[in-house]
Amino acid sequence: MVNRLENDGLKQDVGYSSLLFQSITHMGPGFSVLLAIPAAAAFAAGGLPLSVILAGIAILLLAMTVGQLAKKYPSAGGFYTYGSKTLGPRAGFLIGWSILLAENLTPALGLWGVAFSAQQILALVHVNTPFWLWVILAALFVYILMYRGVGVSMRSGVILGSIEILVFSVLALLFMAQPGSHNTLEAFTPTFAVHGWSGIFLGMIWVIFAFIGFEAVVPMAEETRQPRSFVERVLIMAPVLVGVFYLLTTYAGLAQTGITHMATYNADSWVVLSRKISVFAEVIMLFAVLNSSIAVINSSASAVTRVMYAMGRANALPAVTATLHPRFKTPTVAIWFQALFSVVFAIAIGLWQGGPLNAIGWDGEIVTILVIIAYYIIGGAVSTIVAYNREFRAERNVLLHIVVPLVAIALMLLPLYASVVPYPPYPISLGPWIVGIWLVLGLALSYTAMSRRLTADNIATLVPEAPEERVM
Repeated sequence: MVNRLENDGLKQDVGYSSLLFQSITHMGPGFSVLLAIPAAAAFAAGGLPLSVILAGIAILLLAMTVGQLAKKYPSAGGFYTYGSKTLGPRAGFLIGWSILLAENLTPALGLWGVAFSAQQILALVHVNTPFWLWVILAALFVYILMYRGVGVSMRSGVILGSIEILVFSVLALLFMAQPGSHNTLEAFTPTFAVHGWSGIFLGMIWVIFAFIGFEAVVPMAEETRQPRSFVERVLIMAPVLVGVFYLLTTYAGLAQTGITHMATYNADSWVVLSRKISVFAEVIMLFAVLNSSIAVINSSASAVTRVMYAMGRANALPAVTATLHPRFKTPTVAIWFQALFSVVFAIAIGLWQGGPLNAIGWDGEIVTILVIIAYYIIGGAVSTIVAYNREFRAERNVLLHIVVPLVAIALMLLPLYASVVPYPPYPISLGPWIVGIWLVLGLALSYTAMSRRLTADNIATLVPEAPEERVM
């Protein structure tokens, strides 16, 4: 028998497979293969598979680090909890403040992905539709599922995630097996990268962006049947599985495009390559991207609403955000706020940027910077070092609790540096400024009346009292 985590209302309805796909679908494998990883080809070119391997190693080290905190602090507050418990309430608030923006912007990526794929599918039969129509329809579908319970919405994520991985994997194998495919081991060297190793390292930026979301299981801890063990295991397993998937699909794209032509590999490449097999393959691939995009909305919105719930419970946000549905035990106020924000934001930015694809690039810059700073460096690596050198010193392992986090920090600084050097063109250049203003505002709020809410008693509510899990 397993003693479950006792909390003040969230329903424990999440098993291991649902939790695993919460992480996998938040990364959006199909979405990333089509819309994220190809951007790295401008730098890594023919060495793109090598960039995937190196980025995967960096993420795996970070996942090991975050797992050390997850088993100690199983809380819906996620990285907000980690920072609060290890670095103090003010640092925790700044992390939570960063998460609020990053995670509230992430569902829009999925909404744009749905719009792009739906428009492409209908274009095959010469039907044109406005992107905002698909934004609204996708939001209605996902947020109604979330409203009825995380178990329902996450079980749907298992189905959607399995479909997209299967479709892209089959297409990848067909690409590599087709006559004339340019299979070569030189793809795992810097020989054909732009400026050699420099191009490989720069290519890692967009591959790391494709991994963002592996940590989405962290805020689901209080709704997981065995939070301390399940969350830690998923944090390792999900990046490994998705990393293998990214390597397979990236190499398959190279095998079809040709190693000397990878600098032209872009968002349309998989559409064109699928069409070489048949129009049917193209349609199936676009449906897989649509599924992937829906899953991105589902998993990212699930994560941010749980953080809002935890911050409301701790009085770091208005208490109304901790309101639960009496029957479904879901944070309804947080869900509907997030739904309204995502729809308005996705439509407004999509119109400003002239369509879903440009909007994805602009939004991705902001999300990547915030995630690296708040999640990966401060809330993850730094918090682990502090926690195991202070509160859990008796359990400290020098390699796992000092060396691995420091290496993870060093690797994460690369994309952070590359986000401003060289300075990106407008409107991508607005990203660092938006992040900077948001962080300064959050820091200022933490020194105002808001700080009175960040008491030791309130922070203690972030990790409900619970016996350790015991399997009997």
